[in-house]
Amino acid sequence: MISELRRKKDEDRKNQTRMALLDAAREIFIAKGYHQSNISDIVARAKVGQGTFYRNFKDKREIFETLVEMFVFDLVDKFTEMKIKQPTNTREYREASITALSQLARHIEENRDMTRLFMRETKAVDRNFEETIKKMCSRFAEIARYHLDNAIKAGFARPCRSDIVAESLVGIGWRMIDEWVNDSLPQTGIDELIREISDFAFMGFGIVKAREIIEKQ
Repeated sequence: MISELRRKKDEDRKNQTRMALLDAAREIFIAKGYHQSNISDIVARAKVGQGTFYRNFKDKREIFETLVEMFVFDLVDKFTEMKIKQPTNTREYREASITALSQLARHIEENRDMTRLFMRETKAVDRNFEETIKKMCSRFAEIARYHLDNAIKAGFARPCRSDIVAESLVGIGWRMIDEWVNDSLPQTGIDELIREISDFAFMGFGIVKAREIIEKQ
């Protein structure tokens, strides 16, 4: 019978090998793009055999999808604190949003090459993968809608079609991330960018008293 210690060591070794393959795949995909990368490139970078690759992943698509899922999970995780501690007024809602967006932006900046890969390659893999990306974007829309619905219910956000507004916010965010990581935006600090987006989300562009409401709370 295999001892528990032996089983744990085997599991740890397997996890280390899997992570080595993921790290190698990330580097290869970033350098060559999805379609120009081969499993032979990945195993060479990871210094393992092809048999080891196939014991961990079915094919190139699966390891790429795993990388994308890990990347999206890390982004979604930045909104966890906001969900645990629900804002109770507009000022708290705005500050919590800025904090979450700042954490997300730092993660994107630290993983700029992976973000570029994500934005560039995900729609080019195949038709089914494009649907997977749509579902991932929907996860962010669900987060935005969840907080907006709570704010409406609590009385510090106006009644609206939260599903439409949430999708619109995700669309703005997606475009801004794409422009930012590809250095297509005018010279703008990330803090200024986040505050401009947050001000638009909370106050629009009309001359209203929303800023006064926020400042009084």
